Parts: sequence; C-alpha cells; structure tokens
Amino acid sequence: YPTQWMEKTPTGCCVFRNNRAEQREAAKFAENRQKTLETLLAKIQAKFEKSDDKSKKILRSHALTRQQIRGLQDGAELYEAIINSADPSYMEGFFNEEQLKALNSHRQMVSDKRQTQVEAEFRKAVESAEQEKNSSCRRDVSNIIKLRIVDYGTKENSKEVILNIWRPPSHVCSLLKEGGRYRIFHLSASHSKGKLKTNKIQLTATKKTQYLQLPVSQESLLQVYGPRECLVYGKLMEPSFQPACSEVDLVGYIVCLTKRTGFSTLVYLSDEHHNIIAIQICTDLKQLAIEDIIIPSVLISATNLQWRPEFKSDIPTLFAGELSAFSSNPKENHLQEIFKEFKNTIENDGCFSKDAQYEVINLLKSDPLHNVSKECGLDPPWKSDAGNKQAISLSKEQFYKCCSKITVPNSELRHQSPLTIRKSDIRPSFSLGSAKVTPGFQETPKNCKKRKAMDLLSQVPSPPPVNPICTFISPSLK
Repeated sequence: YPTQWMEKTPTGCCVFRNNRAEQREAAKFAENRQKTLETLLAKIQAKFEKSDDKSKKILRSHALTRQQIRGLQDGAELYEAIINSADPSYMEGFFNEEQLKALNSHRQMVSDKRQTQVEAEFRKAVESAEQEKNSSCRRDVSNIIKLRIVDYGTKENSKEVILNIWRPPSHVCSLLKEGGRYRIFHLSASHSKGKLKTNKIQLTATKKTQYLQLPVSQESLLQVYGPRECLVYGKLMEPSFQPACSEVDLVGYIVCLTKRTGFSTLVYLSDEHHNIIAIQICTDLKQLAIEDIIIPSVLISATNLQWRPEFKSDIPTLFAGELSAFSSNPKENHLQEIFKEFKNTIENDGCFSKDAQYEVINLLKSDPLHNVSKECGLDPPWKSDAGNKQAISLSKEQFYKCCSKITVPNSELRHQSPLTIRKSDIRPSFSLGSAKVTPGFQETPKNCKKRKAMDLLSQVPSPPPVNPICTFISPSLK
C-alpha cells in the first residue's frame, strides 16, 4: 500500500497523512521554520551589534601625525587606529599598500571570528528552541508501509493479515514486492486497531525482523494472488463479483460531486461507455490534499477502493479508505494505458460530458440512496414541482438544448459542472410562465399561481433611467 506518515503532535495526538498531505504539511512547516530561524538570527545579530556599539564608546585617541601613521605596520594596530579615528576614511587614505594589505587581512580575521561566534550562538539557540515542549522548529514524523499478506497455500485455507513496517529501510522497500514469497522472522502480533475490519489481528515488524525471499511456483501463486487490474464498471453489477481483498483500482471521469453529512463527499464517475459509479470519501478532501484533483470534468485514477457487497444501490458505490489513493497522473502500469485511451476518447467526443451528466441525472431520479439533488445544487431542468415529485421525461436532445442555454461564469467553470447549476440559472429554458408544457405534466395549483405571477411581472415595464447626479463645485475650488 502507499506509504503513510504519522506525526506526533506536541499535545500527544497522532495524525496520519498520505504522501500528498505530508508533502504539503512538510512544505508549510519548512516555511514557518525558516521564518522562525530568520527571526532568531536577527535577534542574535542585533545582540552582537549592540555589544560592538558599547565597546566603541571609549575615549578617542589623540590625532595621529603622518609620521605616526607610517609607523603602524601591525594589522591589529591599524584596525584599532581606524576604529578610534574621528574620520576612518580620511586616515585610511594615508596608508600605503602594505598597510592596506595588513588592515584588510586583520578585518577578514575579525569578520570570520565574529561569524563563528554568531553561528555558535545561533546553533545553541536553535537546539534550545527544539528542546522546548511546544517547539515550532521540530516535527516528530515517522513513515509506515502496510502490506496485506496471505498464507502460501490453497485459496480456500489462506488467511489475510496486515503487516505494518515502521520506518522501513530502503533495502526492505526494494525487496518486498507484490506477488513475492517471503519467510519473515521476529514479528510482533497484536489486536487490530485500525479502520480495516477484515482482520482481528495485525503484525508489526520489529528491529529484529528479517526477510528471506523464497522461490515461488506460478501454479501455487495463481491460487492466492492475482495481479492488479483496472476495474470494468459493468462487473460491479454482477452478483458473483468479488475482487481480491475486496479492493479495486479504476480510472474514471468525474461527472459531479456533492458534500454529504460532515466531511463526507460523494463523487460520481463515468467510464468511456457512460457506466456510472459512485465513490464515497468520508474524509475532508483538504485533509487528503486532493481538493485540487476531485473536481468536476477531470479524469482521475483511484487505487485501493473498498468494495462492500452488503451495500445495495442502483448506482454501484465504492468507498475510499485510509489506504486509498487518487491521482490525475497515474504511475501504475495497469492504469496508465487505460488512462491514456480514456483521455483520447474524451478529447475526440465533444458530447462526452453531457452524455455522462444525462446518465447521472437519470440514475439519481430512480435511486433513493443517491437522490441528493437538493444537497449538491443538482436540479434537473425536467424536474417537476408537483406534489408527487414525479419527473418530467426529456429526451437527450432536449437535455442538450437546455444545457446549451445555461451560462456559467468563466471563473466557475473549473469547479462547477452544468449539473451543479441551480434552477434560477435555467429559467430561460423552462420558464414557469411559458405556454409550452410537456404533455405528460399535470399543472398543480401551486405551479398555476407561480405562472400567473410570472406573467404579471413580465407585463411590468422597466423603470426609467436615472439621471446622473450633478456635483456642486464651490467657487473657491474653481
């Protein structure tokens, strides 16, 4: 599974993050730490400058004659004479070439000594700051990888268990691969405390854990392991569908998304054949650092999504767990080719997005578990205000005509699909005052009242233009 990062906060809490979230948090911490160190360094430099100013507050020596100046040869004497002089630049003009060379050499030595003192004081201050209880200059972060391992035997008798490896060395990461057979020594067993409810126990690697790679026969391997594959959406509707480890990888086009209760988000995806599925993400998108990926009209890949056969719905639904990952540029070999082909399909089909939206809205009308049009601002143009809440049937051509009349500001095109436009934005296409009503639609008293009100308002003329206000200019100002 993808590497996770655990940070132990000063309050004692543990926060787990994926790679994207950890990179963002590390960059934020580095920026704040840099500002803190710059402030600390400025204080130390100010302290030394203040000390130098105090040392300079001494009585000035008597003015030196030219003969006395020519007699100064030592760099320290020259430097002291310059410091105590009322006009250092004027005095330095009387120095010969050898005196200037000795003076510059001594100045460099004094500067290096000063820099060494500042650095030593700075390191001491940083160490002291990092040892503080709630220090902003230190993070306690550890990486962890999780592996799902099974018995090397028949599929009927194999048992799955999660193996946790904290702070794995690089040679261990390169050794352990999917589909490999290993003998592992010195593991620690404990009750499972994570969100993965499929196992009652979990294994954890220790400092003494050793890994020995063993040969594997393809016949035995096929009984307990299947290579990763990109999900075919249609298989989710098959009663016999049972993915390995109850997890799937897929590529999909985001049609729309909606916020549910709390931080939960429901994302509707389409494949290239307009088969629709939903992904429920129970964690805040910003916490997962994917709010810039999970947006409408974007092609994404997702790995390690959980399949729960007990969840029944007309729209197949997958669940994003703590080990799931999303990307707009997949690195996995089994997803790259399909992602590329899907991208070409979208670019060559100008109606792909509208077709997917049409399929989603039709499914939302019939699925009570996913009927969330009110929550996501989804109000199909054919939806009736009748008391029985029955939908008006529109053909796909009528849907395209309606969508073409919907205008969206350019600033919202990136974060809003036509599905998220509210009813007020599509009144020009289906006005309550319009005389054209679908034959299958029975007008209710409520709709009739609204229609009459709209007809009355349409007869009210626009107000006259307002004359510009004349500004008075006083004679004194003229």
